[in-house]
Amino acid sequence: MLPAITKSGLLSVPMLAVSLAAGQSLADDPLDAATRIRVESQREAAASQARIDEMSAESAGLLEAYREVQRESDALRAENDVLQARVEDQGRVAADLAREIRMAAVLRREIEPLLARKVDALERFVALDLPFLPRERGLRLDRLSAMLDDPKVTPAGKYRRVIEAYQVETGYGRGVEAYSGKLASDGAERTVEFFRVGRIALMYLTLDGRESGLWDTEAGRWRELPKRWNDRVARGLRVARHSLPPELIPVPLRAPRDAP
Repeated sequence: MLPAITKSGLLSVPMLAVSLAAGQSLADDPLDAATRIRVESQREAAASQARIDEMSAESAGLLEAYREVQRESDALRAENDVLQARVEDQGRVAADLAREIRMAAVLRREIEPLLARKVDALERFVALDLPFLPRERGLRLDRLSAMLDDPKVTPAGKYRRVIEAYQVETGYGRGVEAYSGKLASDGAERTVEFFRVGRIALMYLTLDGRESGLWDTEAGRWRELPKRWNDRVARGLRVARHSLPPELIPVPLRAPRDAP
């Protein structure tokens, strides 16, 4: 196209060039805008992803914290259950202890007079029994009497000691026994060998073996035996000391009286 001549006589070529240049510039603007939009979108997407990642990490931390709190809560609940059971057990123990204290007070009022009567009865029994082991049995009774007056000994302890004393006395009624001791006769004391057969008979033999005797329950005194009994008593002493095997031992008993 040739340049046109205007009314003023000027050519319009420069204006066309300007127009073309402007047109080219307008054609390039949409691409730049799209690029900028895409870049901004990517930047915003990256920022959003970063926020999402941050929120995800924060959520994971909160979840772990919640789980930790839950574990602690479960542990505290279990510990509380144990403590509650322990408190209940202690409550039952306290109630039982209070009941035992009340019963102990009742027992103390009731059992101590009973035990005193039992000890008195045992003392009377020993006084009427065969006079064997007088020192040992007398000391046992003295200790029992002193123990009954001791406030430091519980009623259960006193009861146990009295029962033990009765068991010892009961045991004397079984078996045979040999021991050395003092025999008082005619205002003097001699050391002799005593031979006890349960509670049936209590005999003695002098150390030289020349005299033997028997406790006369009816008369309440010692009675000398005929000489033929010396060897029999000596043999009984050897059986009691396990120097001889067990055997039948004759005992010089009085014949029972006929009823009137």
